[in-house]
This record gives sequence, C-alpha cells and structure tokens, in this order.
Amino acid sequence: MIRLSERRGWATAVRFSALTLMVLVFVPAAVAETNINFLLGAKFLDEDDWPLGDSQGMFAIQTTFGPKKWPVSIAIDAVGSEHVEEGLKLGDNIQLTQDLVQNTSELDLGVRKIWQVGKARPFVGGGLAIVSGRQEAYLDTLPPSEIPDPPLPPDGLSTAAAVIHESDTGVGLWIDGGIFWRLTKRFNLGLEARYSRAELDLLVRGAQAGGTHVGLLLGFGW
Repeated sequence: MIRLSERRGWATAVRFSALTLMVLVFVPAAVAETNINFLLGAKFLDEDDWPLGDSQGMFAIQTTFGPKKWPVSIAIDAVGSEHVEEGLKLGDNIQLTQDLVQNTSELDLGVRKIWQVGKARPFVGGGLAIVSGRQEAYLDTLPPSEIPDPPLPPDGLSTAAAVIHESDTGVGLWIDGGIFWRLTKRFNLGLEARYSRAELDLLVRGAQAGGTHVGLLLGFGW
C-alpha cells in the first residue's frame, strides 16, 4: 500500500521551532522570562474552501520570551494541522483508493502580553503569519479523458493511476488569547484560542489556509 501522507504539517511545526528552543534554553532567567508551551487541539478552516478537510487535528509550539522590563514579549509560534480521508469515492468513474491528505503549517511571528494574577497568566498576542497549505491525492482509476499522456505508472499499479499534488505559501495575520496556570514552579497548564488568515492558490482558486484554532496548553516557564 502506498501512503502519501508524510505528516508535513506536524513535522514543519517542530522544525520551525527547533532553533528557537535551542536559543531560549540559554537565555538567563535573571534578565528574561520565557514560556515554552505545547498545544494539542483542532483547527477549523473555511468549509467552502476545504469541503473535505475543514476540521483538522492541530499541534503547535508556542514560545514567548523577552526581558522582564519590556511591556510585551516576543512570540514565535509554529502550528501544524492535518486531515486524512481514506478510500474516498468521488464519483462513478473516479475513486480515491488510498489517501486524500490535506494539511497546513504556520510560522506565526509577533508579540504577546502575559499578565500574572496569582498563579493565573492570561495572555493575548498577534502578528505576522506565514502559512503553507498542501493537499495530495492518489487516483487509482480515471476516465479516459483524464488519463495523462504519457501515463504516470506507480510501481505495480495501473498506468491509469495518477498522483495529484498542490501546495502554496502565503502571508497573513494571526491573533491569539488564552490563559494558563503555573501549577508548580515551572509547569504550565491552560487553554488557547487562535485565529489566522492567509490566502493561498489551492483547489483551482484562492483558498483560506488560516482558520480558528483551539487547544489544550501544556508547557514550562522560567
């Protein structure tokens, strides 16, 4: 069986934040405050633009850091989401026998304000969003008018098979808000809601690859 999903939305989120995490561990706690939080939840996209994948599983890394005397802190967040449909039938003559994979990834850059109210830390943030979207499908059977010339024969499969792939990247905006509690000296637990917007050239027309995100927040601060 050929699996087209490479989980790129999730992998990109980790890759975008790897360098940031390496830098943050060396920031002296005496002059700066740092929070590294992980979010697990869902991303909801425009149903008109993503009729099959408008609800996607979401994973994010949220980093906030900067000198304690600054009124706001620097925010660098990475967000990945994905939706997979298996064995999807599109019509009498076209059938998807493997996966339809749709995913998005975001690098969100900006600022975030975190208040401290006892153990509670409400926050808001916003800035620039660099958003990528991708969809890939394997079509096992095609009507004669749709067979490419020459055909694209995957190993061991019919020459009538084809792989459809498209991706694009756009720039937009993001905002977020939420609250977490510092349950121990370092451990954070809370909730976050985020909205992003960026238009990509996908699905034969412009498609919004941003959306509404909601997730459970777990992380560390110092």
